[in-house]
Amino acid sequence: MGDDIIIGLMLLIIYLILIIISFYINKDTFSPIKFYILYIGVYFLSIFYDVYNEKVYYIYLLLLLLGLILVIVEPKINKPARKMQLDIDYSKSIKWLWILSIIPILAQLKLITDMGGIQSYINLIGFRVVMWQGKGIILTLIKMFGIINLVYFALILDMKKSNTHIIMIYIMHLCMFITIGLLSGSRGSLLSNFLYMLILYHYMIKRINFKKVTVIVILLILVALGLGEARQSYRVTDEGLSFNIVSNQAFKDRHEFKYGVYPLEVVMTSNINELQYGKTFLTAITNFIPRVWWPNKPDPGGVVFTKLYLNNAWEGYSNHSTGIITESIINFGLLGILVGLVLLFSFMYLLMYYYRQLIISFSKITLLRITSYIILLTAIPGLVTAEWTNLIVGTVIKIVYLVVICSIIRITSQNTNPKRSIPVMLKNGL
Repeated sequence: MGDDIIIGLMLLIIYLILIIISFYINKDTFSPIKFYILYIGVYFLSIFYDVYNEKVYYIYLLLLLLGLILVIVEPKINKPARKMQLDIDYSKSIKWLWILSIIPILAQLKLITDMGGIQSYINLIGFRVVMWQGKGIILTLIKMFGIINLVYFALILDMKKSNTHIIMIYIMHLCMFITIGLLSGSRGSLLSNFLYMLILYHYMIKRINFKKVTVIVILLILVALGLGEARQSYRVTDEGLSFNIVSNQAFKDRHEFKYGVYPLEVVMTSNINELQYGKTFLTAITNFIPRVWWPNKPDPGGVVFTKLYLNNAWEGYSNHSTGIITESIINFGLLGILVGLVLLFSFMYLLMYYYRQLIISFSKITLLRITSYIILLTAIPGLVTAEWTNLIVGTVIKIVYLVVICSIIRITSQNTNPKRSIPVMLKNGL
């Protein structure tokens, strides 16, 4: 048995022990540490059976040790699910959600028109990084639909009675979301909402046990893999939609299972020494400035990594994500390992604090509190694989949309005292 196999086996054993300890201390299936463990498992899976640089093994061991610290820090919670019991007119709220849905629908139609029609649009989805440049505002508006659908689902769950008519209308909205999600070309944009819905049900209706969650997560992963294959193999012609899926790739060799390890392997075996000294982290702010106004503004981590370390492998048509550790190394060298771990711990600790407040301390779960928590719950652990700017900007946009949507619902459909100001509502919780 080779040394690499032994190392992989040892890391796997530590990982499994981490899972066991996390559930022993906190049986909540959707606590923050569970998502951290999921991400360092799925996206780093190949580290258990493939050969990597010795430094990569050490970094992954540090991620496991950080997970152990987070398991100990995470609060132990065992409370039943509870509804929000909002003091609003649900019927009027849903009407406003449909009205707001017009905005992302029109934005999607605008994007399709700009791409030359639906046939051309679908064929160009694979080149969206380049073809959709300069469409930031339109793309941001389209993303609103997913947030609207999330709020819609939360209201459905919170209703004391939801008849078949209400459910069917929601399903129509959900089908529209699925359509827009498929048109986005992003598996994450589509599947994340189903995960959000699962978590909402878990905290508002009934706790979902580990076995059921495991089955659902495996199904979501398989769907994501299937969508990935389909996305690379479709084409629309005058004769219709056709697929040519030909893949001899072994399941264990899927890039998804190397997504977190690959960038680490690249930077740790590279001789490139062009440190960014924090510039890629600043792009979370500069990203909001149009490149037309600032042509030479800094590139985010994924772009720098692809251009510098992968020799611009896809010629601008795609970029590889970095993860917080890799991006920190790109900026600060080996010191970046410590920087990345500190950032990861800090954000996870803040998430756990919010978790404690939401489940234990807050006397009432409000619409904004529960939905924003779910967004953060799935986003922050994603730092282990996500590009810093992409994650931060995307999360901020989602939270802003939540605040706006929840404010509109509160103002327009509150049963009592409808003239309360937005600052007061934010203070008390929407």
